[in-house]
Amino acid sequence: AVKLGDLGEGTKEATIKQWLVQPGNQVKEFEDLCEVITDKLTAKIPSAYPGKIVKLHYKNDDICQVGAPLLDMEVDDALKVKGEVKKEEPTPEAKKEEPIQAKAETQAPPAAEHKGDVLATPAVRALAQKMKIDISKVTPTGKGGKVTQEDVMKFAEQKSTPTPPAAEHRGEVLAAPAVRALAQKMKIDISKVIPTGKGGKTTQEDVLKYAEQQAAPQKPAPATAPKAPKVQIGASTQVLPGDQSFKIAGVQYEMAKSMTLAQLVPHYSCLLYTSPSPRDLSTSRMPSSA
Repeated sequence: AVKLGDLGEGTKEATIKQWLVQPGNQVKEFEDLCEVITDKLTAKIPSAYPGKIVKLHYKNDDICQVGAPLLDMEVDDALKVKGEVKKEEPTPEAKKEEPIQAKAETQAPPAAEHKGDVLATPAVRALAQKMKIDISKVTPTGKGGKVTQEDVMKFAEQKSTPTPPAAEHRGEVLAAPAVRALAQKMKIDISKVIPTGKGGKTTQEDVLKYAEQQAAPQKPAPATAPKAPKVQIGASTQVLPGDQSFKIAGVQYEMAKSMTLAQLVPHYSCLLYTSPSPRDLSTSRMPSSA
């Protein structure tokens, strides 16, 4: 299907002014298919490839959205229906190279070293031994499943991170007696406070921050912007005797659409009245001529 492309200038739709082809016609590459008109321009839509017209999706004066199919077309054997060039047949030399490349991609990584069945350089093994790390427990991220120096360092950091000690039996929360007394005084359930202290310990700042969050008023949900009303041109127009109705398109349609939207804008007038004082009237008199 041949689609209506982007016409620029922020245009989202276009009106079919006239078709330059009909079903059954044979068209050449770059031959004009139809003429479209928008509120900003008039353009002709050319064919990107030669072929035969099968079906027109719109009539004259119909409105088509950008990206929508304009017509169906049977293209020549050299092209697909969507205008994409067929894939070129690989040359005999390329056919010979493809199995070799596929074999190289599917080739299994080299066998691991006998020492611990772990792929690693001697320097990485020495580093792991110096840091007293079992290199077989390190997750490799290198090429072919190889353990790198970064993997060993990352494993050492994870190992050195202390796990939080067991929580106290009282409330299963780590906190000093002074912090517990502060929470009790402020009538705060200390188990609901998010701890930020070392080892998952609840600090005095955590309790005060929780109290501020509870005291702060909740913000109302943001009001959603009202949706723009759907414009129906001529829907509420009163028809009088002698009036004639006809279909409009192109620039006339866009003008009527904008004028209909303008009626939705509130209109008001402001008049200011001033009264001059007697002094102003006396000073404004012109001197009499001699």
